[in-house]
Parts: sequence; structure tokens; C-alpha cells
Amino acid sequence: MIELEVNGKKYSGYTRVSVTKTMEALCGFFSFDSSNLQDLIDFPNKIGAECKIYIDGELALKGFITRAEPSYTKDRHIITVSGYDVTVDVRDSTMGNGSTFSSKQTITLKQIALEVMKQAGITNINVIDKANTKPFAGSDIVAAETGQTIFHFLEEYAQQRQVLVTTDNIGNLIFTRAGTSLLKEILNKNLNLPANIIRASGSYDNSRRFYKYIAKAQTNDSIPLLDDPIDVKTVTDTPHSESFDDEIRKSRTYYFNSNTDSNTQDAIDRAKWENNYRKSHSFTYMPVVSGFSAKFDKRIWQPNYLVKVVDNFFDLDTTLLITRVKYDYDIENGAITTLTLRDKDSFTQKLEKTKIEQKQRQGQALIDPSFKE
Repeated sequence: MIELEVNGKKYSGYTRVSVTKTMEALCGFFSFDSSNLQDLIDFPNKIGAECKIYIDGELALKGFITRAEPSYTKDRHIITVSGYDVTVDVRDSTMGNGSTFSSKQTITLKQIALEVMKQAGITNINVIDKANTKPFAGSDIVAAETGQTIFHFLEEYAQQRQVLVTTDNIGNLIFTRAGTSLLKEILNKNLNLPANIIRASGSYDNSRRFYKYIAKAQTNDSIPLLDDPIDVKTVTDTPHSESFDDEIRKSRTYYFNSNTDSNTQDAIDRAKWENNYRKSHSFTYMPVVSGFSAKFDKRIWQPNYLVKVVDNFFDLDTTLLITRVKYDYDIENGAITTLTLRDKDSFTQKLEKTKIEQKQRQGQALIDPSFKE
């Protein structure tokens, strides 16, 4: 069951509900459809109101109602209510170019986050650094560009420490490592246990991968755009750190600003992280399961957990990382959860070969042609 609570009052009995949580886009999203006449009267007056969403009795999201859309036909009235969790203000609020930390000898990610949020008037969100990230030198923090969002500013520096900027069920801003906890559950299809996967889809996509990744020094004021002529001497002479993906053709090169001194190990790590991130995202597995909670763990499915997967069709027998969870309910189909899973090392520098590369090298098919239900 999914319930929406506003001002201490819980609403349920909706005709359709969708709640999405992800570890890659910071804030979660929710949408409720109701044909209840009282809801039609109540909710247009609740735009901007704080709310809580409970899934199977567990607090799953704390946020704001940002939109209400009433409508009617000759047969019924309906209202769609939607919104985001409280970190939406971090995702959407932009910065001026006056934010600087050069006067500080060292500064942590948490201190950076608290400072830029305070400047934007965001004082209702706690910041927790679960990864105990190494501090930066104040001179390493480049002033934000005017119009840059707080989230993207923080994400740039989190990536240098190979950590994620995400949130939890009560709306804290979290810096954390990926996949530190393993669920007891096994997602299975065609196993000697009752299959809990209703259906599944996958994607193999190398379109965002490159052969060479070049992290440029922050002292480099301009990075050539794709349509601009490239001064080869300038590119060669500017300090940079490189990482290579030898499974991609050599005609694909990706330059990006490392926002740090490229002579340091931090910049080398940043180039490796970008390479690994794009490599690991070339394979996506999306199973759909019944209900909202894991059977053996007795808690709702959540992003940033590891889970064992056995799927004969996709030839999977491995542990993957849950990066996105979408809870859906409607009267016709009941309660289902769609999970997005990627390689467990997607947000580290550890990944060596993706599943698609391993199979291609061995001359194997990506799926099992002999698979039978």
C-alpha cells in the first residue's frame, strides 16, 4: 500500500500511484491519481505543502506537493497530484559566481554543501557524509558558474572523491559510496525457487563511451566544443590526466574539466572514474517484481543496495547494484516495482570488463537463444 500524508492526514484509495527514487538524479518523484471528490476539493489548496509518502507502512519519501491537475469527463472527475522530495531545492536552485573557498586551508564536502545551501537559503536539509571523504584544499574549489545548480556543483567535487550525492527517506543530503549493503533477496527467473521476476528488459549501449578520457587542469580556461577547431599544441601542452577504454574505437575522445590540478592523483582518479562510469552504464537490466517489498528482507526495495540476480534469458548469475526504483500501483495491475540495475562497481574505478565485452571476446550471444519459460 502507498499512502500520502499531508498535515498529519493520510490519504489512500487512489486509482493510480507512481513513486520513483534514484541514486543518479538526487531527488525522488511521486504522482497520485484520485477520483475522490473530497480530494478534488482539498488538493488544489495544498500546492507547496509538505508531505510524506509511506510504502507498506515505511516512510519512503518526505517532500513537497508541487502540482495539482484536476480534470473531468462525462463519466468521472479526477485529480493528479505530484511533487518531489525535499532535496528538489538543491537540484533546482542555481548559484552566482561569488562562491569561493580559496581563503580556507582545507574544506570538506559537507562544509561546501552547507555553505552553498546557506547562500541559497536552504536551511531545512541536513548533510551527512557517510563516506568520510578526504578534504579538499580551499584553492582546489573553483567558483561556480552563474546559473550552475547546487547539485551539479556538489556532484563535480563528489566525483573527484568517487562518492555519490544522494538522499535518504527523510530528505537528508548524503555523500556515500555505492553499494555497501547486500540484500538477502535473490531476484530470480527460471531458478529452482519460485520465480519472483514478472518480466524483465535490458539494454546494451556503447553510444556514450569513448576510447580516451582526458581530464584537463582547472587552469585551462577553455575546453574546445565539438564544433570548434582544436589547437593540437594547446591541448597537448596543457597538463592533463588520461584513462583509456580499449574496447572502443580510437576515433572517440572525450575532454572534460577536472576542476582540480591535473598533476595530482585526484585528477587521474577522476579520469578513471569517468571511464568506468560510462563503461558500466553500457549495460542496464530492468526486472519487474510483484509488490513493493523484498520478501526476505521485509523492507521496501531501495536504491543503492546490492542484490543477487539469476536470470537465464540474460545469462545473469551475479550481484548487481540497484540504481533506481519505481513503485507503481493501479486498480488493474495492482502493486509492482520496476528496478534498474547496473554493475556493482558502476561508481568506482574497479570495473575491468563489462558483461557485453566478456561475451563478445568469447564469441558468445548476449542472451540465451535456448531460453524457455
